[in-house]
Amino acid sequence: MRAPLSRWLLCMVVACGALCACEPREKPVPPSPEPAGEDPVVKVQIPGAYGVPGGDQILLPSRQLGVLFYGSSFSVRLLDPATVTVASISGLPEGLSEGQKVSFVYRLSSRGRTLALQDYEDIPVVRIKDNLAWLKKDDQTFFVISLL
Repeated sequence: MRAPLSRWLLCMVVACGALCACEPREKPVPPSPEPAGEDPVVKVQIPGAYGVPGGDQILLPSRQLGVLFYGSSFSVRLLDPATVTVASISGLPEGLSEGQKVSFVYRLSSRGRTLALQDYEDIPVVRIKDNLAWLKKDDQTFFVISLL
């Protein structure tokens, strides 16, 4: 007596599955490592202060960015008009260059009242590109500043 067609199809499906499992599989290729010397913080393209007291302060569409030059130094300020909050990075030397170490003051204030104040000393400039500079204290605390 002949086996029903559905039993025959089931046997064929199982046999094909078993044959596919026997084929050698290629080993997965691990992702390529970061290029030598490439710091992960340079992937952050939005100007701001990250990992700072008072929380990250970044340039959003609702905020304004200002760069003020005075003497041989400059400051970068992020203003949030809605909350009257200003995050400023002051005392940066003009003419930043990669590898240079800089000192500056970070201040967060709201309605004229200081919420956070921190001195940063010997912070390396890890990259300068497209009118931005990346200053890095560590992997959690870094600054992306506009040079214009």
